[in-house]
Amino acid sequence: MTLNTYPTENHSRAASKFVELFSSEKRIVAILLVGSCARGSASPDSCLDITVMTDDERDADVFAKHVESIWNTTEESSELQRTGRFSNLDLNFTDGKFRPGKRGWTSGPDSFEIEVGNTYVYSVPLFDRDGAFEERGRAFLPYYDDELRKERLADIEKYFYNNLDHIPLYVRRGLYFQGLERLINASREYLQGLFVYSRIYPISYDKWIRFQLVDILKRSDIYSELVEMFQIKRIESNELIDKSARLREMAERDLGFSDLG
Repeated sequence: MTLNTYPTENHSRAASKFVELFSSEKRIVAILLVGSCARGSASPDSCLDITVMTDDERDADVFAKHVESIWNTTEESSELQRTGRFSNLDLNFTDGKFRPGKRGWTSGPDSFEIEVGNTYVYSVPLFDRDGAFEERGRAFLPYYDDELRKERLADIEKYFYNNLDHIPLYVRRGLYFQGLERLINASREYLQGLFVYSRIYPISYDKWIRFQLVDILKRSDIYSELVEMFQIKRIESNELIDKSARLREMAERDLGFSDLG
């Protein structure tokens, strides 16, 4: 992204002050505006999301405390916090060298593609030392390699079906809310698979869903289907089983998934 629209002048001043304070810090190779401010969709209540790219992520916790202790003494920090209900500075530290993380059967999708997308696609560089941001992004843009993509889709498919297969079992035992949780996880994994299949990086699996499906993926039909899926009339019924069956059909149609279990 190349443009950003701050929701207030205080958000803009805070971002400029942060760059002024920390761009000379040798451990920092890039400072990125991310989140709603970067995409021009923030409100006065929105936080100011900043990603700090460092040479080494291992000392991030100690370095974060150092940065925050300095930032919290500034006038711009106080002004930003007074602007809206949640308008504080939200810092994230990374080396930008992302790798797929571990996940569990009930944890839902991991954040690998989200981290890459929000760092290299949906961000606005405010400071880039010697082109480090652009150089590190080459490993992921326009998309990561086909072999990893194939592995990711297979992994998503495995966890997706595990969630769906549990729903009838939970419903029959009267564990309806656990069944709902599994449906939510499976729907997020479906979204994850949809983005990987399309070779497009996501923003989130639980925010900006309409924007991502309608404007980014150009699949308004899928958005309508997901809205219908979560209009639950009676949770203590077989409705969750029916909805899980519908999600299976969508995954077979859109992702080529096939439940062989």
